[in-house]
Amino acid sequence: MCESRSGVRLTGLLLQIAHQRSRRALNHTLHDLGLEARHLGVLAALSTSGPMIHRRLMYLLEMDRSSTTYTVDDLERAGLVERRRHATDRRAFEVHLTDAGRATLERAWSLAREVDERLFGRLGDAKREQLDTLLRELVDGMPKGVEEVRREVRGAREAAR
Repeated sequence: MCESRSGVRLTGLLLQIAHQRSRRALNHTLHDLGLEARHLGVLAALSTSGPMIHRRLMYLLEMDRSSTTYTVDDLERAGLVERRRHATDRRAFEVHLTDAGRATLERAWSLAREVDERLFGRLGDAKREQLDTLLRELVDGMPKGVEEVRREVRGAREAAR
């Protein structure tokens, strides 16, 4: 199942396809709320961790600077978040979840659970738990930032020589 006709393992490709399909389903479902998965990630991070500066959002969500700014801009225009000057660093702004953002997040989570159930419910509880465990293990063992990826690739190339 994870091998092509040439015998090459395709686990990464299968993960990419599963990601694309699940993201497309979630984005379609969230559309009526004016949200996409990227917006849900920011709202969830703010709900869980409280107000934070852009750099922390970028790190937590593994988004680049322009994507983070674009996403926060969308949410601010919709009245779901607001930017406020940081209390101790006048150069920085914190992103805060508004009451409307909290209410929208609750509706979005409900819709996201429905999508999750529709896509993964057929696996049953045991297989879903196993998949969650394997994915967490995989993510925890992967390099997080671009520089880490570059170092890992360089190391693998040097080891192959």
